[in-house]
Amino acid sequence: MNINLTIVNPWGLSNREYQVIELCAQGLKNEQIADKLGVSVATVSTHLSNVYQKFGISCDPRDVRVLSILMFINKVSIL
Repeated sequence: MNINLTIVNPWGLSNREYQVIELCAQGLKNEQIADKLGVSVATVSTHLSNVYQKFGISCDPRDVRVLSILMFINKVSIL
């Protein structure tokens, strides 16, 4: 039996943005995230900037880390 699960993404995050905030929630720093995903630190920063914009955050990067932790604690809805 195959079960297809779809994660509800009401924030419009790309798959990569979602991966970046998931790694943030695990406590990784930008350099570690870049190494893990095989991208540059600048790319990670760009993804985080996009996340800030989508969440309407215009301050400290730690806010996104807090949001990401809360998202993964509460788990996004699964259909």
